[in-house]
Formats: sequence, structure tokens, C-alpha cells
Amino acid sequence: MRFENEENTRIDNDQLLKEFELFCKVDLQLADLSIKNHVREIKRFLRITKLNPYTLTKADLRNYLLLLLSIYSEKYPYVYKTVLAAIKRFFRDF
Repeated sequence: MRFENEENTRIDNDQLLKEFELFCKVDLQLADLSIKNHVREIKRFLRITKLNPYTLTKADLRNYLLLLLSIYSEKYPYVYKTVLAAIKRFFRDF
């Protein structure tokens, strides 16, 4: 995860999301709609959990995904898959 700038100082969430958006566009060459969806889901994750991306744990991610799974798995499985894809891109690839 690239949560620091070139001077090795932490960046705020807005700047982090801008850099993630650029990463999706340039490095991954995702379609505009995919980029928009990924950024939206990460923004929602950060807003709902109110967690600091610098101190986040795997357990925090799993708890969030479990919550979404309980809400969306039956009626809207594609929503869960969209969120999972965004989280993987952000926390694994970025």
C-alpha cells in the first residue's frame, strides 16, 4: 500500500483516494466505470468503518466483509463481489 508520499510522510484519505484512482487508471488500465466503482467502494469503506488505513488489520477487513456478506449475499451477490474486488485492488495491489 502506498500510504506515504515520496518524502515518506503520511497522506490524508482524499489524497490517498486520488492516488488510488490514478493507480487504477495508469497502472491497471481499468475502464472509467471500474475506476469510479473502486474509488466509491473504498471511500465508503473508510467512511463506514472510520478506521485509519495506516493501522487497519486483516480482522478489520474481514469484519467489514462479513457485514456486507450478511447484507448482500442472498439478494445482491454482485454488490459483495464489487466491494471485494475494490478492497483487493486497494489493499493488495495498491
